[in-house]
Amino acid sequence: YLLAIQNQLAQEKNRYNIHLAFIAAQGNSLIVSDYGQLELTILILLANCKNMLNASKTGEDFHLRTVIKMYPYIHEVVEKGQVLLEWHPQP
Repeated sequence: YLLAIQNQLAQEKNRYNIHLAFIAAQGNSLIVSDYGQLELTILILLANCKNMLNASKTGEDFHLRTVIKMYPYIHEVVEKGQVLLEWHPQP
């Protein structure tokens, strides 16, 4: 299982060692990651997820992809130019 504990404090700010409350069951691993692109790439490789491997090779933004799959209307308004994403050049 992959636990999403990204909302927990970073290790250097974790005064109460909250991460110690998460323990992998015997025979399993617990991977702590900040979900940055490097860590995400490592997780994709470990999971051997073909869909995400292909997206990684083409430079696709995983977070945008997730949002578009969850909320298709966002893709529609961006394509129509009704909404600008923060990295789009401003006119």
